[in-house]
Amino acid sequence: MTEAEKLPPETVDSGPANTPDAVQYIDETPASKSDTASAPTTSDSATSETLMTNDTFTLFSKLPIELRLKIWDDAIPEARIIEVMWSEERGFYTDSKSPAILHVCSDSRACARKVYTAAIVENSRKHVLWGAGIASYAPQINGNGPYKNGTTPFGAWISYDYDTLYFSLGNSNMFRNQWCDLAKLFFTKLSQNKFVRLQNIAINHCEIMEWNHNWGLWLSGHSLLRSIALVVNDECMPHFGGLLVNTAPQRPAVEIKQKDLDAEPAHDATRWDNDLAKVQRKAYGMTWNGLLLYEIPNFMEDLIYGGMAEEVVEKIEFAFIDIVRGEAGK
Repeated sequence: MTEAEKLPPETVDSGPANTPDAVQYIDETPASKSDTASAPTTSDSATSETLMTNDTFTLFSKLPIELRLKIWDDAIPEARIIEVMWSEERGFYTDSKSPAILHVCSDSRACARKVYTAAIVENSRKHVLWGAGIASYAPQINGNGPYKNGTTPFGAWISYDYDTLYFSLGNSNMFRNQWCDLAKLFFTKLSQNKFVRLQNIAINHCEIMEWNHNWGLWLSGHSLLRSIALVVNDECMPHFGGLLVNTAPQRPAVEIKQKDLDAEPAHDATRWDNDLAKVQRKAYGMTWNGLLLYEIPNFMEDLIYGGMAEEVVEKIEFAFIDIVRGEAGK
């Protein structure tokens, strides 16, 4: 039984810090007498002015249930970025916060659970990986040390219709073949979870140039995939290279911006430079149109080779994007 199958349908009493946040209900109760509106003692204009300057509405629980649910539906956040990272100490993890609407009250949670699903991927002590023309890598969480409290799984609340899963791996320090083995492991495990309906992902745009055959195989198990965003600018990701070392201070991914290829035809990228310890713009040698004309069709062929139906592959939208970062710790 997968972790998602074990997840209680309505509550999460407690759990490791990396799983979707524990939910505490605040049931709506009828307002007290002090909450009810008193008869106006001033002119209508004065009363209107008071109402306009008062930003606290205390009668929400007295609204009809249909109206309250409609308000909660409208309060569901817009599309979010769920960033997948990895470290020796934690395994796969994310710093993406759960939507606050899941934690307000039972009504808000009921509305949110129609949109969000708990995506969980187990972190095992030692991953035994298989090779596909590349060297196998067996990352060990916490080095070789013993486990006292088990391992914490990757967990995030995600709206598969709107949210984007960004596979960045954060502050990694490994060779490319090791990084690719981790990508294969994550997406293979994710595809084995019957609750997962992955539709939108974002990956390093360089992946379709050199390692696209492997990515095509790993993603082919996600038959509902409808968009693949190729990340160009990201101030918390290093420039492309054989050894993936990332010394950038980690900041949360807060927004996706579509890239205007006509305005920036040259294949340049603004990312973190490990040697200079700062953000730097570098040229990669190919035009964006070149990637669109040659590399993406090859990527689509690899998805079909991996077993994804041709009619599904033809509907997938490819886009070049920039990742906007927020402030550290927020």
